[in-house]
Amino acid sequence: MRRRTSSGDLEKHDLLIPPYVPSTTWQPTTSLSLTFPSGAQVLLGNEISPSDSSETPTISFTPTSPNETYTILSVDPDATSRANPIYGPVRHWAQSGLVVGADGKVETKESAHMSYKGPGPPPKTGLHRYIFLLYRHTKEIQGVEMDNELMGRIKWDFGNFVDEHGLELVGINFFLSQNPEQ
Repeated sequence: MRRRTSSGDLEKHDLLIPPYVPSTTWQPTTSLSLTFPSGAQVLLGNEISPSDSSETPTISFTPTSPNETYTILSVDPDATSRANPIYGPVRHWAQSGLVVGADGKVETKESAHMSYKGPGPPPKTGLHRYIFLLYRHTKEIQGVEMDNELMGRIKWDFGNFVDEHGLELVGINFFLSQNPEQ
């Protein structure tokens, strides 16, 4: 199920602001769809349990131009909680080298900078936003090294990563998740 991102969806969840989007007037140029192996689909702010979103999702999107390469990043800005996000954003995924093959399926041309790590919100911290950001490459990305231990993933300055590697935001999607113990 593909649903076009609207500014209303983003604004409702406080995502129509930098660093998530470049400006309050930003509009996506492609629809980003994600489906987890559990069958759960990311639908612009729906709630998905941590267990249903624990494995790497399948991505689909229509490229903005033929022969383009893309990067997907995923972050949780709400660590420890949305009311007290002292550790956010936490990096949950960083994969460059995405291309759409002739069959329309997304393929990876390189290994992940950081493999997908599903949600792990602490108990009694309410809903967390898990954001997926799709970027078009404006230049080749090389030599990315990331600390994938928890301390290297918290307070991640993904805006700096985006600027450093010349990435252009083209699509966004997100879901909400919380620890079952509330």
